[in-house]
Amino acid sequence: MRVIAMLMVVGFVRLAHADSAGEPEPVEPDPAPAAAYPERVIDRPLVLPQHILALRGALRVNLSADSVASPVWFAPSAFYGLLPKLQVGVVHDPGLCFLGTRDFLGTEIDECEGGVYDDFALDGLYSLLDRPDKHVAVAGHVMIGASSLDPVLAYLRAGALARYTLGTRLALIADLALRIGLSNRDAGNKEALDLPIQLAIQATDKLALFAEAGLLAPLAELTDAYYTSLGVAGLYALRPNLDVGVRFAFPRLTGGRATGSNASADTRQIDLVVTYRR
Repeated sequence: MRVIAMLMVVGFVRLAHADSAGEPEPVEPDPAPAAAYPERVIDRPLVLPQHILALRGALRVNLSADSVASPVWFAPSAFYGLLPKLQVGVVHDPGLCFLGTRDFLGTEIDECEGGVYDDFALDGLYSLLDRPDKHVAVAGHVMIGASSLDPVLAYLRAGALARYTLGTRLALIADLALRIGLSNRDAGNKEALDLPIQLAIQATDKLALFAEAGLLAPLAELTDAYYTSLGVAGLYALRPNLDVGVRFAFPRLTGGRATGSNASADTRQIDLVVTYRR
């Protein structure tokens, strides 16, 4: 009897173990990577976290005097967190050119001089410093591309993207770089300082406002061929992985004689931007 009782106990234990093994404990699915991305713009890392993809589309409309909506550009760009500290991307600025033909005093002018597609760049960001406790973040920033494909105006842009937060609502952002011409240097594609800066205001958890200024100055002609820019922008987080924004800018507000009549408040543009992350 003892043997039979022992066999029954062993069989019961084995049966219970088999049942538990056949029904593993449920595992909570990992949240989508983009869902953990900060909603507040000034809290976001300069470099995308690993495995997060960001797709950005920008519609730019020319608002210059006598050239409203001529042309219109569409700029698709994509960025990917390749490694924990490395982000890579493909950028277009201004992008695909449309509606560039207009009549000016009886003469047809094509403002899409390079055709529909005339620029691209490969973009890389590498996090060098990310210290929220010190309110500072810095990333090395390198771009290589062409501002024109006909003629080919290839360039290398190398510098640093930096952000310093002031309290919980303000941040200073600068993307300072040296731009080096790689082709057709005789056509003016030479070294230049590219110095854009932003003041970001986190108005609400979802809404950020920006005041922007910039300087592009060729080293060989600092006083003759430079131009300055000025703009304002807003970015709204519709969802943790979806932003919409608008930007109004004077891209050539002032400049030396080499920029001619293009350097004035009559040169202006508006951008509508959508960014999706996953």
